[in-house]
Amino acid sequence: MIGSVGLHPNDEANRTMETGYCLRRDAWGRGFAVEAARALVDAAFGQLGVHRVIATCDARNLASARVMEKVGKRREGHFRRDREIKGCWRDTLLYAVLADDWRADG
Repeated sequence: MIGSVGLHPNDEANRTMETGYCLRRDAWGRGFAVEAARALVDAAFGQLGVHRVIATCDARNLASARVMEKVGKRREGHFRRDREIKGCWRDTLLYAVLADDWRADG
């Protein structure tokens, strides 16, 4: 096993789901995250009929931000010092893609 992926309800009333992924370090940079993230977004729009798919990452995690951009998500927010992890405040980036944009690109 090289990691895990997830697709979770975020705001059911507004048909929004959230994607997530975590890979072992030795699997980084090999395209697995992009492939998995693309499959999750495709399933959310194609099979589940959602309106919007979001994802977040630590602002320092530039590789994860690039994955989100490669699958068509746009950066919609930068939350400053919104999470305290191991005694340090961290910034979070928010990315999203709409069903209409996904269909137009595909």
